[in-house]
Amino acid sequence: MRYSIQSGILLAAALSPVADAERVLGAYIFARHGDRTAKVFGNTQLTDLGYREVFDSGSFYNQRYISSDSSKQIEGISADVVNSKQISASAPSDAVLQNSATGFLQGVYPPVGKVASQTLGNGNSVEAPLNGYQLIQLAPATTSKNAEDSTWLQGSSGCQKATLSSNNYFSSEMYTSLLSSTKEFYQSLSPMLDGTFASSDMTFKNAYTIFDYLNVGKIHNSTSQFPHKSDLTDEVYHQLLALAGTHQFHLAYNASDKVRAIDGAVLAGEILAGLNETVATKGETKLNIGFGSYGTLFSLFGLLQMPAASVDFTGIPDYASSMVFELVTNASGTDFPTDKSDLSVRFMFHNGTITGSSEPTAYPLYGQSSELLSWDEFSSKTKEIAVTSDDEWCAVCGNTDGKCAGSDSASGDSSSASTSSTNGSGMSLAVAGAVGAMVTLAVVLGLQAIFFLLGGFRIAKRNKASSEMSSSDVMEDKKIHRLESTTRSSPTLFSSLLSGMPRQQINLEPYRDEIIALYHHGISSDSISRTLANCHNIQVKERTIQSRLRKWGIRKRHQTTTGDEALHARIKMLFIQDRLTDKAMLNMLQKEGYGISERTLRRLRFKLGLHARASDQKQHQEQGQMEKQMTVPQPLAEGQPV
Repeated sequence: MRYSIQSGILLAAALSPVADAERVLGAYIFARHGDRTAKVFGNTQLTDLGYREVFDSGSFYNQRYISSDSSKQIEGISADVVNSKQISASAPSDAVLQNSATGFLQGVYPPVGKVASQTLGNGNSVEAPLNGYQLIQLAPATTSKNAEDSTWLQGSSGCQKATLSSNNYFSSEMYTSLLSSTKEFYQSLSPMLDGTFASSDMTFKNAYTIFDYLNVGKIHNSTSQFPHKSDLTDEVYHQLLALAGTHQFHLAYNASDKVRAIDGAVLAGEILAGLNETVATKGETKLNIGFGSYGTLFSLFGLLQMPAASVDFTGIPDYASSMVFELVTNASGTDFPTDKSDLSVRFMFHNGTITGSSEPTAYPLYGQSSELLSWDEFSSKTKEIAVTSDDEWCAVCGNTDGKCAGSDSASGDSSSASTSSTNGSGMSLAVAGAVGAMVTLAVVLGLQAIFFLLGGFRIAKRNKASSEMSSSDVMEDKKIHRLESTTRSSPTLFSSLLSGMPRQQINLEPYRDEIIALYHHGISSDSISRTLANCHNIQVKERTIQSRLRKWGIRKRHQTTTGDEALHARIKMLFIQDRLTDKAMLNMLQKEGYGISERTLRRLRFKLGLHARASDQKQHQEQGQMEKQMTVPQPLAEGQPV
């Protein structure tokens, strides 16, 4: 019997095993919360719209991974009634994120009616309330507590070095350039922002908070509630969105300072642990779901090198956006593959709520060209960026309090990151401080003994007859001398001996790289001193910082040349538009990285034809008088929005 080549190919295809079809073995989903109220007012709440958004996205994943009709159903997963051994979910301790997680999970495993009813011993049948509502345990996540109540991206991370790293962005050339070039744009938003933002807050510094406020108003407020809504044109809106994205992405990730992406590193560890458990248990654990904010997504996108796949990953993800890591195989059979080389990982992302026929798009990870990454390579590369334990987190962040107080990183020097909590000899700062105090006390007592012995003095015991004598009276061997109060307050042999003692040296070596990095970013010695006090509880004077920098061979920063056109333009803007005094301008310019003295600033101002206003001079004089009478409070750390 003759048959064509085409018939033979069709027959071979029909007889070939179905094993070539891809099978989904497990997945890790991470979703952003739904629509919420504006951050600027605090106490943020998930809206009904946000509830619907996360429910719809959850419903999509039900159709993809849970439904028995799906070709992408996770193998062996319970299709209708949830099996708590197969699924794990977590969310930070935050009202918006917790409620979003609940709504999302309702979509993943919706009510099942009487399918999950139970028959009691007396024969009665009982079904769960709300038409068979299914309960899925939601575990607390370890990071980003109260994230949606914080207008500051790192405000909820708790990681000291991440906060410090993010603050460095405010000294970068990119930030200062955008702060200056967008000033007029943000001031033009005044009609829409008045009453909520002060004029001084309408700048690129608050790019996200401003966008968030106007975005919420655009979605929820009518024209009567938002009189200037027509001013928020599509062009203005997209410019706000782009600027907010630039601002927040660079606060969340920096390629040369990975600690800034600490939340993404922690999430990477959770993703790796979740998928690894699926592999280790041979598929018993099938689905992991996590929830968080856009900041965590930004951090992870940077670590995964997603901007190399698409520039869209540097833009703020919309409400209810989600990403998923699929564990897949093309191995034959229905059992879980025994060879890890048969396992691969696919990354997919969808911006915003998944509705209708839309679905997540696959992107290559770590700058690769293929959308599939072998399990071994995925595991290896993710370990490089992940933080997988509390001890590692404490070491990376340099924290020594709270959960880090008893961690290995708080007392050891096994890694460079943990040296920030030691004094170079393996002794923790707390122990070193206690030992130092005891040594100092011993020295003081010893000197006091020398003072009395060499000076021929001894303590005189008072009797009733001499009760009128002060407690500080002393007796010479042959004659009693009453020391008047003036004598007690004058310099003595004891005080002179103490003054001759060398001061206790503060070991700044563990913080050397941090101090130098801050200095190179234009941070003043005074600000570095405050940073060490706030982050590491180290009290060190400005001149000590300067002397250590000289000792380490760090040259003094070059002063900004007086012919710098950018500096001239900035001075004009601060003087004419912001109406700042010389002192206020100097403070602002130094924060922005300009190496300039008050004398040089005054000379430049005269050269530019900017003469001091009479009101400014009076204000400056009054301010000087006030500063003599009161202590000026310390300013907030840079980056903390009002």
